[in-house]
Amino acid sequence: MKLEECRVEIVGLGQIGSSLALSLLKNKAVKQVIGFSRSRKTAALAVKRKIVTKSFTDESEIFRQDADVVIFAVPVQAAVSLIKKIPRGQRSILFMDVVSVKREVVQAARKKGIPYVSIHPMAGTEKTGIKSCHSDLFKNRPLIVFPVNPPLHAYKKIMNDLAKGIGSFPIYVKGAEEHDEVVGVVSHLSHLFAYTLLHTAARESRSSRIPLQSFWKCAGPSFQDASRVAGSSPEMVFDFLWSNRRTLVPILDSAVRELSTVRHWFKSSKKMEMMKWIEEGGKLKELTSSAFNDRK
Repeated sequence: MKLEECRVEIVGLGQIGSSLALSLLKNKAVKQVIGFSRSRKTAALAVKRKIVTKSFTDESEIFRQDADVVIFAVPVQAAVSLIKKIPRGQRSILFMDVVSVKREVVQAARKKGIPYVSIHPMAGTEKTGIKSCHSDLFKNRPLIVFPVNPPLHAYKKIMNDLAKGIGSFPIYVKGAEEHDEVVGVVSHLSHLFAYTLLHTAARESRSSRIPLQSFWKCAGPSFQDASRVAGSSPEMVFDFLWSNRRTLVPILDSAVRELSTVRHWFKSSKKMEMMKWIEEGGKLKELTSSAFNDRK
């Protein structure tokens, strides 16, 4: 299977799904992109803006589009539901998903025994919907990849071509457990901290009787950057946080221990320990900056 000869169907035309479609077509990485959306308005807009070659809105037609590759770009539970509906005998189609929590979708795909590779483009903004799509959304961003059925070597070239076709680069992980742990730390925890910052500000406003608006007016770029993702779709964020709750509980325990240690240092005036912790954090940040720069 050569990607440039493939008809790719993308189920779900939100920001990620529509950006995938637009990137693949713009870079001529595939032969054709077919898009599904329940919204007639979204489906029509996708064709009008040349995000997809053609679109449809009838869910019963999802597995009747004569596609070579089908990508589920929908929330976790919706992807699981769709996988369960895949007709028997679909051995010639390569199925994928772009959900941010993999355990349940992988279990469903394994039960079906269909050709399946799970991917996760580590990109996106707090904006939602097809109007926020961008052909460069994935540029220089990692594309997490791991095979479900069959082994990786069967589809490694097409996955490398897919990453290249959207301007990304592949990062291969062992499976759903490793993916959910890593993404839990580098993505989901950031969302939890963003909401924590905002709720803490609101609580401090109530207890101090300082108007909440005063906090917002005084907030600088660091607060805005740290809370940016709280502007994301609540339904989308709830879906991936709740789906990954088993992995996130020990991660949150670790984060709480860090904050508890800092609290102890403040109360007991442990200046040296605090300074060392800050310096070590700065060194860790340098490592992340080097990793980001290596992508360019």
